[in-house]
Amino acid sequence: MASPAGLCEMCPKLASKTCTKCRSSTYCSHACRKRGWKEHKILCPSFSSFGNAARPSPMHRRAIYFPVDEANPRFIWLPFDRRYKKEIDDTYDSPVRGDLLGSNTGIQLIPIKNNIVLYRGLDHTITLMIREAGLCDGSAMNESVKNILGGSPCTWAGPIIAYGEKGLAMDPNESDDLDMADFRHVID
Repeated sequence: MASPAGLCEMCPKLASKTCTKCRSSTYCSHACRKRGWKEHKILCPSFSSFGNAARPSPMHRRAIYFPVDEANPRFIWLPFDRRYKKEIDDTYDSPVRGDLLGSNTGIQLIPIKNNIVLYRGLDHTITLMIREAGLCDGSAMNESVKNILGGSPCTWAGPIIAYGEKGLAMDPNESDDLDMADFRHVID
């Protein structure tokens, strides 16, 4: 839940309506709901059915997976390991990506702390995990991102994982679940 509580996903007004299917996305009016529908309908069914899935363990978080060869992204349970960092004498959650991004590949983390379209700060960090060499290692263009962009060519190559981290610190140390509002912030 990266949107400040009670705000519309499409504008800075207070929300008064909630999507009846996912019960996660909020809007101030029918007009804003209609404006966001094209993108919302892509992931709403996944979130709605995902809500019934039991969390595999306390260290799994709801994340969004953008597969390279499928038309739509989907929610997944992403496992995390709790690790100790001696330099700061503290622990942090580290995502276990498995083969979701491909094997033997470096990764790049891109933090999102603001929605640049709405000029709104988020209440937690959304991190995009991508293949570091996705544009130069022969990775295919990401079909789920292309679909979100309405079929327009995109420069996102390879699979992408979006996951949440509590707080807005430079290096947040605790993982968090994502929801439909977070999807809106990622695609904005």
